[in-house]
Amino acid sequence: MGVQPFILPRSSQGRLSGPSGVTNAVRKSVGKPIGKSIGKSIESAVKRTASPKTQLGVTLLELVIVISLFGIVGIVALSRTMGANTFNQLIARDQIISVARIAQNVRIGRAPVSFSITPNVGGDLLAISASHDGGVFSAVTVNAADVVIRADINQSMSCAATDGATLVTNANPLVFTYDALGELGVSGVMGSTGAVTSAARICINGDPAMSICVASSGYAYVGDCDG
Repeated sequence: MGVQPFILPRSSQGRLSGPSGVTNAVRKSVGKPIGKSIGKSIESAVKRTASPKTQLGVTLLELVIVISLFGIVGIVALSRTMGANTFNQLIARDQIISVARIAQNVRIGRAPVSFSITPNVGGDLLAISASHDGGVFSAVTVNAADVVIRADINQSMSCAATDGATLVTNANPLVFTYDALGELGVSGVMGSTGAVTSAARICINGDPAMSICVASSGYAYVGDCDG
């Protein structure tokens, strides 16, 4: 027995105005019980086709562009708000910490590593470097205009209360050494070096927020040393 085609009655043709019209036509053709079920299915399908939901969202590229723009605006606003001098101090602080941490990590389980901070003769540039066996493996030079660095060892008072004991200059750079465990060895400003038993301070313009503490464990972080 072949499949019989489904033909709407002549009285229903021309009156299929929307989903409800289709449902009513099907009911009349095949009877209420079955017609109701088939009609509802057709009606639902027609509604989904006729009224698709609009999908709203952003692409990954658009998101990356927006984040990049926020970053650029933030950097420009920060430099204008803080002023060039404060911005130089902030950059110097972060670069010192970054290179110091690299030096400590490289030293663990390896040959001796030294870390140094050396202003140029004019004092407007600051060379920050870490070396191993006579070769420099991490180095950066930053603008040191209006950046004054004083340092000492085994002193835990805030840089706001007492500034570093010795000025860091081209003739007297600040040097750290590390042992095989990454802990500080003989360190300090040249001419005032010694064994570090508590911590080493790097005071930048006497501002605790811009200054650095290097614990005896060798870890460098922002702010005053823990008492």
